[in-house]
Amino acid sequence: MVLLDLDGTITDPRHGITASYQFALRAVGIDPPPVEELLWVIGPSIWDVAPRFGITDPDVAERFVSTYRDRHSSDGLHEYDPIPGMPEMVADLDADGRTIALATAKPLLQAGATLEHLGLRDHVDALGCASLDRSRTHKTDIVAALLVDLGHPEPASVVMVGDRATDVQAGRHHGLATIGVSWGFASPGELEAAGPDLLASSVPDLRAALGLPPRPG
Repeated sequence: MVLLDLDGTITDPRHGITASYQFALRAVGIDPPPVEELLWVIGPSIWDVAPRFGITDPDVAERFVSTYRDRHSSDGLHEYDPIPGMPEMVADLDADGRTIALATAKPLLQAGATLEHLGLRDHVDALGCASLDRSRTHKTDIVAALLVDLGHPEPASVVMVGDRATDVQAGRHHGLATIGVSWGFASPGELEAAGPDLLASSVPDLRAALGLPPRPG
């Protein structure tokens, strides 16, 4: 059973996410930093990101989050590139009979729409997503709910794959095997410090780690 992060692992969403953050920051009166200084926001829950911009007033935070999600839903979801080879890998895992689940800090509708755009929705068995009521925002809680939906599988039978420390930490918290992928948005040394069982530096490396043969050609 394979749990896959979305942003930074399956897709490169930097333009859609950073443009949506810039839009939302302006909406609450904050001059946004340039894109290259915003890449760290890709992966964590937006509710954890908001205080790092000094957004601590609950009403302002609600407006910031809702503005981000409105812009991201209308435009940002379409402003991404698939990581080369990852959509094919997901399809190959499905063809191999694996159970595949998404574990993402995106809300359900956004996560589902992204998978639809990628042509992957039919290959994914379950979606673990952030809840709009803020009862489930952290990756550890998202994975916990996902494991319940999947019928409480034996931890030894599950691997968590992601590009940020939060992915590795969530997997480790639940006793899962963990694979960090180096093509995402982790800061230097972030994944190594989180202690994944394996670091994959390329999609072929990840395929091999998951027991898939190389793609032809």
